[in-house]
Amino acid sequence: MANVDFRACAVCSNHAVRGAGWDHHTSHNLLFTTQTDEGETLILKCFLDQRAFEVERAIYLGLSDTFSAVDHFLGETCFNGRPTLVFRQLSPIDWSGEWRSLLARAINVRRLLSHSVAQVGVLHPAIPIVDASMLLAPLRAWLNGDGKKAPPIVRRGAMKSAFQQPLELCHGDFHPPNLLADSEGRIHLVDWERCSWSLFDRDLAAIVVGIAVRQSMREFTTIMASARAIAREPELFAYLVMSEVLALSEVFANYPEKTEELGNLLENLVGDYAKTAV
Repeated sequence: MANVDFRACAVCSNHAVRGAGWDHHTSHNLLFTTQTDEGETLILKCFLDQRAFEVERAIYLGLSDTFSAVDHFLGETCFNGRPTLVFRQLSPIDWSGEWRSLLARAINVRRLLSHSVAQVGVLHPAIPIVDASMLLAPLRAWLNGDGKKAPPIVRRGAMKSAFQQPLELCHGDFHPPNLLADSEGRIHLVDWERCSWSLFDRDLAAIVVGIAVRQSMREFTTIMASARAIAREPELFAYLVMSEVLALSEVFANYPEKTEELGNLLENLVGDYAKTAV
């Protein structure tokens, strides 16, 4: 790792590193910027939780030889008495542009992740397992509450416990703010705090919703249909998209206009699924 003057570190917000976008989880780290002797800006991710540090460190070390989307990782150090990971600074991507090419690039990164993990195997024993039953629990609760008027076929589908999709390593927060670009335009995947052994379609649903809410809501159905064609399990994917929209509406709970827009979208998704389900 290049020589770094840690005395010159400055506090850096998530948005300064990740670009504009919504950040819906409580971070277990502090971010700082510093510069090398050559003038390159680096990001220092200082962990407050040892387990979170060990898991994310294992991800970067384990995938560094097979997954180019993590090669912004430079190494580790100790800063302010805390375990710290060091990264090259990346730039935000404009996700409000032509969505087809953006979605294709994101899906390509996700597929490369699946391929890389298949080569690596075991990463870290503390990475949690998050299966379909756990992912759909909030949607089931909603269908039993505010969404209780949903058609029976939707309610039955969300209550299923036996989806067939195998578990694999998932990023868990596969939203546009976590995909950044380097100076050559290559996409990198950052912030692995929510990684788990989970479902490919979980990450796919997250990026679809993340891109769609940055476009006109009128395009949501088209974007979802495009991604559903490559989903591992289309029925499960549809429910995971509903779950993502429900979670996003909770993030914007203090913004009535946005909450209403997302609520209407969720109802439309439920209705559309009921019309197409067999």
